[in-house]
Amino acid sequence: MIRYPQRGAALVTALLVVALAVAAVVPWLSRERVAIASTANLNDWLQARLVGRGLELWAKTVLARDGAAGSVDHLGEEWAIPVAQLAIERGRISGALVDAQGRMNLNSLMAADGYPDPLAVARFGRLLEAVGLEPRLTSAMLDWMDEDEIVSGTAGAESAHYANAEQPYRAANAEFAAVSELRLVAGFDAASVARLTPYVSVLPGATAVNVNTAPPAVLQALTGADKTSVQAFAAQRKTRPFSGPDELAQTPLFAGGRVELDGLDVSSHWFELKARIELPRAASSHFALINRTGERAKVLRRRFGP
Repeated sequence: MIRYPQRGAALVTALLVVALAVAAVVPWLSRERVAIASTANLNDWLQARLVGRGLELWAKTVLARDGAAGSVDHLGEEWAIPVAQLAIERGRISGALVDAQGRMNLNSLMAADGYPDPLAVARFGRLLEAVGLEPRLTSAMLDWMDEDEIVSGTAGAESAHYANAEQPYRAANAEFAAVSELRLVAGFDAASVARLTPYVSVLPGATAVNVNTAPPAVLQALTGADKTSVQAFAAQRKTRPFSGPDELAQTPLFAGGRVELDGLDVSSHWFELKARIELPRAASSHFALINRTGERAKVLRRRFGP
């Protein structure tokens, strides 16, 4: 007896079973592809971190070797040569070591006794003016750092001011932890912080500025001199870096005692590693703050970014 309907039903059933099996497998395959891609992304991310740690080791080695060679630091030394583009396995890196003491340390505004340092305040005021900001903003910076709630100057701001913000907060009443923290200080915004960032750093406690590595804008703020005098000084140090305060005192920029030498130096202990790591599935920035004492260098903090 011919039973075509039953045979057709069996075929439909078989096709349905296959369809259901395929429907079950397709999401699994999709998940597998996502898992494979995620694993590849993770591998590149981990490789970028390992490359960053390798760069830290390189930086510490270079700085330790430089420290063993002498105490004077300048822009003609090995550590100051940037890496434009260097090929690595499956990617490339670029970066540089920067003298953090070639810039003005925000935490130098406050002396060790917890009171403002008048010389540092005056220098910061000149720097603010040089980048197109109000010198009186130093008052707000001091209030952000000091332990009291007494408003300083005409632009000062304590916790009572910040309590009126859309999202209230308090003054830190402590040292700055990062340059970006300035965005929380009254009178500063993203644009003003961006203008100031190339010339400032954040280091523990007060630190001297290395005049062998400081950019012209910082030299001008330190001395109060005109641009022409500062440019002449910068040209002189390029061919013959200064070896100490006595030699500085003999230059036209510092001669005659009209410029305070306090807070100035020709050697550095703090450096920043800034690198860019690019791999097929990961690209990241690597930042490390390195402290060098003599022939020993160590990383105090690091940060990864996009």
